[in-house]
Amino acid sequence: MWMKSILTLTFTFIASIVAGQVTQQTLSKKELLLNNLKQSLQDSITRIDEELVKIKYQQGQLEYSDTSKKQHKRYYAEVIGIKPYMSSKPIFGDITYLQEGDKVEIIDFEDRKLKIKSSKGIGYISPSNLQSNSELDEFIEYAKRRNTFLKVKNKVQAQSIEAAFDSIKRSYGDSSFFIVRTSEGLKVGLYKTPEFKNKIAVVTHKDVLKINIFYNQYIVGVYDLSHSVAGYINNGYIDTNEELREYFNKEGEKSLMTRFNKLYKPTLTKLHKEQAEAKKRRQVAYAKRKANLTKQYGAVKAQKILNHEYWLEMSTKQALESLGYPNTINESVGSWGRNEQWVYENLYLYFENGVLTSYQK
Repeated sequence: MWMKSILTLTFTFIASIVAGQVTQQTLSKKELLLNNLKQSLQDSITRIDEELVKIKYQQGQLEYSDTSKKQHKRYYAEVIGIKPYMSSKPIFGDITYLQEGDKVEIIDFEDRKLKIKSSKGIGYISPSNLQSNSELDEFIEYAKRRNTFLKVKNKVQAQSIEAAFDSIKRSYGDSSFFIVRTSEGLKVGLYKTPEFKNKIAVVTHKDVLKINIFYNQYIVGVYDLSHSVAGYINNGYIDTNEELREYFNKEGEKSLMTRFNKLYKPTLTKLHKEQAEAKKRRQVAYAKRKANLTKQYGAVKAQKILNHEYWLEMSTKQALESLGYPNTINESVGSWGRNEQWVYENLYLYFENGVLTSYQK
């Protein structure tokens, strides 16, 4: 069906080119056809990839069935090397030293280590510390094929799970929620509270999580679809992609704004209100002062005083109204009357009998 749609789109596109009519409408149609063709090809490639994985899975099933009988066979090898040892875990486990020449039974092959059973218990050992023989080689080959099959099997199962959730997401809209997994190789605690108290489950990469709540830039609330429980998890352990990182950034900004509004907005609102009230009081006082000055000196001189200007023949009272009190007043009195020097910063005013006669900057 999808191949037929591709061919139809292709022939339609070729026919439109042959027609040779180039208009805005035909160009728009061509653009639409090409986008549809591109989407169809992408869908086809995705389906082909899925089919290839399934074929590989079926091949693995056949190989696994051929080799599964080897699982019931016992394999043995001798310990070799200087100070050979086995560990309680494949990586960073407790060490138990073995004797060279000890005969051990091979149980499994995990993380490039052989799981063995010795006289001192069960543990993991490097293949280089066992004497190579046909049985050992046969077992390692079997284990590798089995592990490859299991990986493909898990991938097929994961694809089917994620495909199901993709269809759910599409039905609700892509931005409704995210289906995620934790990073591979980690065991992450799922907690009842965002303070990470009361652990309710341990989540691994195999578990499928649905993000329900963005608590803050470090913590998200999830629903564990594998265990059917809800809780909080550190989002640093989640496998992310560009879409998810964009979601975290966007929700993080919203979270910070919510926190800001909760903690600081009331204070800022109060401050803005006080500033607005103070501004209104200043405007009222300014209008009242302007009216009084206009009444005393007229509109022109009143405006000069409000602009903090000075001019010849202004009175000392007008100077006080316009410039305020000077830093210093030097005065001299004689038969001619009273002379005063008013000293401001970078300005000198000279008054004779209360009238400005000169000034010096």
